[in-house]
Amino acid sequence: MANGDEDKVDFGGFIHAKSVGPILASTSCKYKFPVEFPDDLVACSRIPMDSVEEDRFTMKYMVWSKTHGRVAAEGDGVIVMYDYENGKKSSVNEGLRAAIKRIEDRL
Repeated sequence: MANGDEDKVDFGGFIHAKSVGPILASTSCKYKFPVEFPDDLVACSRIPMDSVEEDRFTMKYMVWSKTHGRVAAEGDGVIVMYDYENGKKSSVNEGLRAAIKRIEDRL
């Protein structure tokens, strides 16, 4: 596939799943310093492969202040795969696990 198409994941289908999909279990954020308008902020996230478990993974977040040249905030969120039809946890499927690995291997 060209132009990084191999890394594309159907996030629309993932987010709007009727059966199995993600649910936010917990989140935290540490603010390093206050940012003020005007400031250019860059928000990024990643999913370290060592955080991918049977039924969950952790997303790491960071907000960078271009004005100050440093991290303004960082945090994480635990996302659990959830079977909405049956009301219970589910597994991280192999397609999602492989997509996370492909992206993380490039970092």
